[in-house]
Amino acid sequence: MKDSDQGLSRKTATLWNNLGAHLQSIADYAGARAAYEKALRMDEATYGPEHPSVAREVNNLGSVLQALGDLAGARAAYERALRIWEQVLGPEHPEVATAVNNLGSVLQDLGDLAGARAVFERALKINEAVYGSEHPEVARSVNNLGNVLRNLGDLAGARAAFEHALRIDEAVYSPDHPNVARDVNNLGGVLQDLGDLAGARAAFERALRIDEVVFGPDHPNVAIRVNNLGLVLRALGYLAGARAAFERALRIFEKVLGENHPNFATLVNNLGLVLQDLGDLAGARAAFERALRIDEAVFGPDHPKIARDVNNLGGVLQGMGDLPGARSCYERALKIDKAVFGPEHPDVAIRLNNLGLALQAMGSLEDARGYFEQALTIVERIYGVEHPNVASVLENTGRLLEVLGDLDGAHACYERAQRIWEHMAPSDSSLANIGEKKNG
Repeated sequence: MKDSDQGLSRKTATLWNNLGAHLQSIADYAGARAAYEKALRMDEATYGPEHPSVAREVNNLGSVLQALGDLAGARAAYERALRIWEQVLGPEHPEVATAVNNLGSVLQDLGDLAGARAVFERALKINEAVYGSEHPEVARSVNNLGNVLRNLGDLAGARAAFEHALRIDEAVYSPDHPNVARDVNNLGGVLQDLGDLAGARAAFERALRIDEVVFGPDHPNVAIRVNNLGLVLRALGYLAGARAAFERALRIFEKVLGENHPNFATLVNNLGLVLQDLGDLAGARAAFERALRIDEAVFGPDHPKIARDVNNLGGVLQGMGDLPGARSCYERALKIDKAVFGPEHPDVAIRLNNLGLALQAMGSLEDARGYFEQALTIVERIYGVEHPNVASVLENTGRLLEVLGDLDGAHACYERAQRIWEHMAPSDSSLANIGEKKNG
């Protein structure tokens, strides 16, 4: 290829890559995938399969595959990008840390929390070696590590990580920088998990104030902060305030992203949850069905977001007394998550738990017991035996054993759950159907 042709091809590939990024930002994931694949083919033809530009395109393709729910494809893409960057740049380069972080994110989505923790720790070591211990890239890596520690149930470790990231960013920037808002927001999430709802509310309110000043009142970041504030208001029992927060966040996303964007669907789901709490089951059902329509149009019928939507729809159908409808929803959600994640993922445990609750309500007690046992096995393997999710499944199992007349077994489940709750100091020790939500 002539130099002039190579230069033209490189510029064209960059344009396709930029188009992919734009399409991804507006949730046209199919279009973004096509654009990234076009850029990748051009760069492979220009440079061969092992060039840094090829790694960039493969990495970007991985990000859209992850958004589309093709987690195996995303993992393969991130691993390929990582191999190229390691070979060309060496194992301790900042680009390698970026690729490692991306790999960690998809491992976390796949439920491989131990693997995600290992790669996030590797990225942190690289960034500390390159930048020193007080750099914003280090704060980003610490934040990622904090998120996986939170998912693993190490709430003290997650809190320490988020506080560490916050100290770095406040020292580097100022107390009113968007990175500080991110750190404070993440800290609020783990404070909520720890049962410090007042602390979580203060954190979310601080993050919201920062982003309103920096971005204005109608920015997507502001919508995320308002959403998270709504979540903690719901946990505090301030349902009217939570509803108002979710409705404000919805107005922002509708204005900025349109009402067919998946982030809008997430907020519709959250609004449905608080409507359900308020006893407006018809309104909650309409919200969950609306979210489902949006997500099916964007992702197709077999994406994890569809599983979330039908899981929540199942919960409100169960509350309305439509037990066969609830069972059908939970079974669909379970089928999707098993196909995407495999049989040992946390979301699979949620579906098994909720299916067990529906079957118990329908009188299929032994079937329900089997589902609770499967859910308990999964959450104990992933989180260990002292996690709130373990306690929740134990409580459900205890109630079922009472109905079955196994009072000793029920008592053992309740005692064990109580010990976990006392250790974790959770914000809410009740579990019916596990509704899902999004922290930004």
